[in-house]
Amino acid sequence: MSVSKPTFVPGVSAGTGATASVDGEDAMGQITLNVGTLPVLDDDIGAAFFGAAFSEAPSAIILTPANSNAALRSSNVWIPKTSITKDGFDLKNVGVALTANLTYVWYYQVLR
Repeated sequence: MSVSKPTFVPGVSAGTGATASVDGEDAMGQITLNVGTLPVLDDDIGAAFFGAAFSEAPSAIILTPANSNAALRSSNVWIPKTSITKDGFDLKNVGVALTANLTYVWYYQVLR
């Protein structure tokens, strides 16, 4: 049985030159974000795209900090309900920008 692997594309809130990887599958896994320079406040950290679209949008995505950098920003990082589709979801920040040149790691779980 083949397991679909999602991708994560950094947005402007991740800074210039940011990189990201996903370890896991569509239903659950870990997002690692290496923030670039000049991260932007109150915008898109990035977008997760499922490897294979679900038949309908998940009811929720649970996001949990997986390292101390992510834990320090846990109240400033969120997934808008309107961004959750059968194809993926967006990760946004509010209030405090991510810190340039640090690595943030989150666990995610898709509830269907």
